Amino acid sequence: MPILSFSFEDVRLGWSVAPFEFESFNLLVGRSGVGKTRILSALRGVTQAALGKDTALFQCHWSISLRAPEGEYIWEAQTDRRPAGVVQGMPFFFMEDDDNDAPADPERATSPVFTKETLTRDGVTVITRGPEGLRVDGKEAPALKTSESVISLLREDDRVKPLFSAFQRFLYSRATTRSLRQMFDPRRFEREKERFASLEDLRADTRLPMAMKAWIMQEKFPEDFAKMVQDYREIFPSVKDVKVARQEDLLTETEREDATFGAFQFVDLAIQEDGVARMITFGAMSSGMRRTLMHLLELSLAPEGSVVLVDEYENSLGVNCLPSLTDHLFRRAHALQFVLTSHHPYVIENIDRQHWKVVTRRAGGVTVRDTTSFPELSTSSRQSAFIQLLDVLDRAEEA
Repeated sequence: MPILSFSFEDVRLGWSVAPFEFESFNLLVGRSGVGKTRILSALRGVTQAALGKDTALFQCHWSISLRAPEGEYIWEAQTDRRPAGVVQGMPFFFMEDDDNDAPADPERATSPVFTKETLTRDGVTVITRGPEGLRVDGKEAPALKTSESVISLLREDDRVKPLFSAFQRFLYSRATTRSLRQMFDPRRFEREKERFASLEDLRADTRLPMAMKAWIMQEKFPEDFAKMVQDYREIFPSVKDVKVARQEDLLTETEREDATFGAFQFVDLAIQEDGVARMITFGAMSSGMRRTLMHLLELSLAPEGSVVLVDEYENSLGVNCLPSLTDHLFRRAHALQFVLTSHHPYVIENIDRQHWKVVTRRAGGVTVRDTTSFPELSTSSRQSAFIQLLDVLDRAEEA
């Protein structure tokens, strides 16, 4: 359970989420507009800041508690307003990143100024940074650039490295993506493939693009890939096979004869369906089939100890997908921590209430509470869990 607790405030936007605790499986439930997506986006922004990537976390304050094998860490940070001359863009929680997590628009995300930071491990202060300077283990240290977090700047320090590694294992689901194509360099693909002795080794490498990891799993660990394919076929019986290959190899013989390939080719994921002559590439699949396949790939390739964040989990997933896919989530819940958002009746009804985090909002203040804070949700009433939740939310808004 890497994330233990979290709180966040964005002074510019007048938005905050009060401190709350996480379990191994967390389903954020609440009405549309209360802040479920923003909570995940705040977590993403904090993670980006920890890893030294650009964010738009100007005038923000946060506290996050994580558990690593080396101990329990608490990182608190405060940032100042955007630097002079930076174009004001959309808030960070609307940004979309590519595979390398590079900002989509340099004017919409840049480095904030870190004015205060505190890092503790098992209750002992390790690092402080503020107007008085930087101190490590209580001793004055050379000043570091304020445009980057101390977690990123001191990532190689033995006292910080476990926390940096924990932030590297925050996985933000890309199940809504429409393309997984990756430029194919045979020498690089073969070289990368030979680096991994086990599936766990492949999972632990968080820098590789998903298409390349899927290709390596198919080529180096075919039994594990076949198991993922079988899981997918159980959800979609019309699918005969799933393949990761060069574009040329996904065409029929006739298409290949007529095709013209440039200097570069790409690898793509594709499925073969009963009665369909050609392979259906990832971007051409129906949204439900595409999203289900991506979820299964992410679950198969997520390293142990990862935090998996999925916004609006039910999007594009029909009743034929949701039950089986939810089962797959719980199968890996012993090794991964999940944070999902949903307002779909089926999802809420079929995930035990002990996993709910009820999200409510008053003006810009968001509160996240366990169902134990609402005794009426713990009853054995025959009324549906979804209807009970709506009743609780109505009363919470009227109070």
